[in-house]
Amino acid sequence: MGGLRAARPYPEALSAFKTGKGSSVSKLRTAALAHVFARSGNHSGAEELLSDLLEKSKSQYVSAYDIAVVHEGLGNAIGPSTG
Repeated sequence: MGGLRAARPYPEALSAFKTGKGSSVSKLRTAALAHVFARSGNHSGAEELLSDLLEKSKSQYVSAYDIAVVHEGLGNAIGPSTG
């Protein structure tokens, strides 16, 4: 695999997220940040953000994609079984 994933620029990604504008954080941004946390080894941080997204989903729309992004970062198997 090439590109950004192969280069693993997690510190740069975290820095970019931390310098974001505005006080409200979008659900997609939360999912992306959780993904970066997970891929950089901060599983507890990723799981905490995943929990926040799941809690929000009880009262507002949260895209299945946002949830899947976090699970993929954590290495969780999602989707139909191939076996």
